[in-house]
Amino acid sequence: MKRILFSLAFSMIAILTWAQYPQVSIYDLQYVDPSDLANCNDSSSYYGDTVVIVGKVVTPGNVTELASSSTAGGYRPFVYLVDTTNNSSPGAFKGLQIMGVVNSSPFNDLDNLNAGDVVKMAVVVDRYYGETQCYPINTNTGSIANGDAMEYVALNQAAPTSVQVSLGDINNSNNVNQLSTGEQWEGSFVELTNVTVVGVYYNTAQDRVNFDVIDNNGNMINIYDKFLAQRLSNWQTVNAQSPQSTGSFNPPTSGLVYTSLKGVLGQYASDCNSGEYQLMPFDDSHYTIGVTPPSITSVTRTPSYPTSSETADILAVISDYDGTVTSATLYYSSTPNTSGSYTPVTMTLVSGSTDEFEASIPAFPDGTTVGYYIEATDNDNNTSVNPVTGFTSYTVRDNGPTIVDIQTVFDPANDDASPYVNMEVTVTGVVTASAQDYDLGYVYIQDTSATEYAGIPLYNGTDLWQLKRGDVIEVTGTVNENYGMTRLSVSNYDVLDYCAHVEPVYFDPSDATLYTDEAIEKYEGMLVGLVNPTAGTPIYIDDADAGYGTFTLASSMSASNSTYSTVGRSDNNVFSSLWVSLLADDYYYDNSGQIEVDTVMTQNGMMMDTLIGVMYYSYSQYNVFPRNNDDVIGLADANGNAITLDTTDLSLCEPADTTSVKEILNGVDYNMYPNPAKDQVTLEFNGLSNKMLTVEFFDVAGRSLYTTQVNNQVNNISTTSFENGVYIVRLKDASGNVLSTNRLIINK
Repeated sequence: MKRILFSLAFSMIAILTWAQYPQVSIYDLQYVDPSDLANCNDSSSYYGDTVVIVGKVVTPGNVTELASSSTAGGYRPFVYLVDTTNNSSPGAFKGLQIMGVVNSSPFNDLDNLNAGDVVKMAVVVDRYYGETQCYPINTNTGSIANGDAMEYVALNQAAPTSVQVSLGDINNSNNVNQLSTGEQWEGSFVELTNVTVVGVYYNTAQDRVNFDVIDNNGNMINIYDKFLAQRLSNWQTVNAQSPQSTGSFNPPTSGLVYTSLKGVLGQYASDCNSGEYQLMPFDDSHYTIGVTPPSITSVTRTPSYPTSSETADILAVISDYDGTVTSATLYYSSTPNTSGSYTPVTMTLVSGSTDEFEASIPAFPDGTTVGYYIEATDNDNNTSVNPVTGFTSYTVRDNGPTIVDIQTVFDPANDDASPYVNMEVTVTGVVTASAQDYDLGYVYIQDTSATEYAGIPLYNGTDLWQLKRGDVIEVTGTVNENYGMTRLSVSNYDVLDYCAHVEPVYFDPSDATLYTDEAIEKYEGMLVGLVNPTAGTPIYIDDADAGYGTFTLASSMSASNSTYSTVGRSDNNVFSSLWVSLLADDYYYDNSGQIEVDTVMTQNGMMMDTLIGVMYYSYSQYNVFPRNNDDVIGLADANGNAITLDTTDLSLCEPADTTSVKEILNGVDYNMYPNPAKDQVTLEFNGLSNKMLTVEFFDVAGRSLYTTQVNNQVNNISTTSFENGVYIVRLKDASGNVLSTNRLIINK
């Protein structure tokens, strides 16, 4: 009798436990009111709730290929479901992603689901970069009533079908999500028709590829490789139930037309002005090729960076899948942004070749930026262009290329790849982040002569860990792209005999213009600072946990735009610092590298004067990576109470001799202390020799606040009128020449 009573009691508890989770339809879970979408709010009304849903499986579990260093086994199972109403027919707000991870443990039963299976699931409603993402309550399959996360309702049913949508309803021509018309299709199985490939992007390992397509109106979307269908032959599958051991996708070339592209629609968004929807095909049949114009590939330039006395020889492989190439033309211009300025040159077939065409660009003066593109036509009068939009460029340099040459792009919204990709270059830069203790853990360098397109990360080099912040180095390496981030694979570097300081470029984290046409691309790889444009006003953490270790900052809690920042993730996908105390998710305390300092969990409303860091880009997201706690300036809680972070002990550049530093400052060496300062800062000079110097203080917006002249060895300057924050101190000689620029922190 006791056993019977105990079993009955246990069953009642299970039923009551299940009963506390309401059952809702996928439609109700996903529906967002039009007024909310118009106000840039696409979050589910059930966000944060635990609910029970019923859905038909759209994507077979055995074709997912999402590697993850934060999940046990290195793989994340997931499926997409469709609402079962109206025989599971496709429709608005009827698609949903189930991410099969529970506290870093994979829910591997999802891998055994087939398209058409109907399941009931108890899930927690969450979101990741704008997309609704539901997590099972546990990793058990059986009965929802008994507390399991999933139960089978019906197996081996007809697979769901797709719905045709307009690309213009999803993204615009800048690849920016259109929430008002696109959000209804998030998570759904959709079809696009008559789209043209305009860019193809490989990762460094050459086992993954994504590509962009546009419709006839120029609207753009990225075709993302979340499933086996789009993994390349070098890819080793991570899904234990995969039907293949490697990928087998044959990537397209720019200009190829798909009469049909199908897949589930995902979202990767930071806000209304910079996020995007992405299409993710999950079966080979989802790619239907249409018109095949000539293929223009393997375009090379010799020499890679011509001097003013050299011509540039352009070679390309041009072929036609279903016919012959009838003409090929190279167009070039020394004013590439000027329409109608291009000169045509007929490309000729290389002797002994069947598909290699060549032509030359004449020499131009040093410093000239030259743009060029290739146009080819086949026997059916189909024409293709490489690149599909814009042009390829190089800058004529008698002394070799600069970091700015490598990073400058003219149309980042359509193509942010370096014009020097896959080329070996030698450049000079100052180390802004190092692999030393109390630093980012990765090396970045910057050209101090420029304030845009001036930074780049280094990797693969032997002994890069020895570099210190402030080192000036000459480095040789090969330029490559890793999911949109331009990097330099180092083969050799030399440390020069002097040190230099790099001042961050400051901007408003809510500046919408930076996200228009991807203008923020100009800061990729650079040392930047996020500040409020109103002097004396802080910036705010407006989303304390934006997913996967990120948080966002804005100039106000109601701002429409914000900028991402990541701390505590140091793995194969994200390369942020382990020496910063701010942490968005305590999971990352020791699961993606070990945090080396005491942590402070981010909270909405936290404020700070400035956040400094290097600008990183990956997976369609710009992200500021602070290097250590010194980069978090004036941190306070939502009530304005100051928060003290662990101190740092960073090893900086030490010059081989002080003479080289004095030479940089035209014979004047000086020390500014204390820094941070309160009511007074001291400027101490050596070698001044009765010279009259001008000292000028600016705020981070560039406004001059105070100017004084000094000619003493020791000069005390009052800062009592300065608010807490970051200021720029500039030293000039009597002729107005800038001798030095340094950052001063006021913290009273």
